[in-house]
Amino acid sequence: MSVRVEAGSVFALLALAGWRHKRNETSLCVGARTGVAMRLSSGGLDQLRERLAVSDWAVLDSLSRLRLATAGQLRRLHWDEAGPSRTARRRLNRWSELRVIARLERRIGGVRSGSDGFVYALDVVGQRLLGSVAGRAPDSFGRAFLKHRLAVTEIYVSCVEAERTGTLKLIEFAAEPDCWRPSALGTLKPDAYVALASGEFEHYGFIEVDCATEATTTLSAKAAAYQRYYQTSIEQARLGLFPQVIWAVPTDHRLAQIVDVLARLPPESWRLHRMLRLDQVPERLVN
Repeated sequence: MSVRVEAGSVFALLALAGWRHKRNETSLCVGARTGVAMRLSSGGLDQLRERLAVSDWAVLDSLSRLRLATAGQLRRLHWDEAGPSRTARRRLNRWSELRVIARLERRIGGVRSGSDGFVYALDVVGQRLLGSVAGRAPDSFGRAFLKHRLAVTEIYVSCVEAERTGTLKLIEFAAEPDCWRPSALGTLKPDAYVALASGEFEHYGFIEVDCATEATTTLSAKAAAYQRYYQTSIEQARLGLFPQVIWAVPTDHRLAQIVDVLARLPPESWRLHRMLRLDQVPERLVN
């Protein structure tokens, strides 16, 4: 990107791009730090769109599909991880000031995580840049939701990194709600859907990220929902097979708990499921 925006000059760029502002409003991001809430005209939106580099659009696309990501995850996806993190930090700060993205108040990992622990989502301008008629400020997320959603993002990031090393090929990855499967029985709601290739084989899976917060009755209900969806044969007609249900869990203890839950299902349901620790994804998905 040819234009460099420092903190002190951000309003000059805003004015250049056609921003209008109202004082004494504190809606989010810019408002939270400066006491000024911004509104962007259609002409200003076009000018801002022209200023976005390819890497900036890639960040917006990732946040659109994943909903939430930490600065560290975005850095690993879109910048050289071995290089200095200040490039990623400067870009993220810049677009946060312009409300293209929003930096949430809650930071993952506490102060010791540094800037990599900041969590980002699409803000109102970013949503409009991607075609939303009227963007809305990101919701306020609780700690449990953030942990779960960022675990899904981490699986995607790990798949991308594994593809870069030649371990596998990432064919498709969809997070919710893009991965949901409607049917006459209702809507199946996995946390993610992944398609991978390794050698001559392709691997398909519905991913259930479990952070050890749900009761075993909830896990049983989820497993039963997959069995019902399997019986619709929708995926078999589309793919010629039914994707494995991948339970990604944080510890071996939790894995044993889920095995115990699945053991209560009919024997024919067992082959639909596979259990992995989160740190075994994605390598074990193709083995």
